[in-house]
Amino acid sequence: MATKSLLIKLIRQSKK
Repeated sequence: MATKSLLIKLIRQSKK
């Protein structure tokens, strides 16, 4: 399960 990875990727892109 890579749900945290997906969340982190989304947050990181949103923070950019």
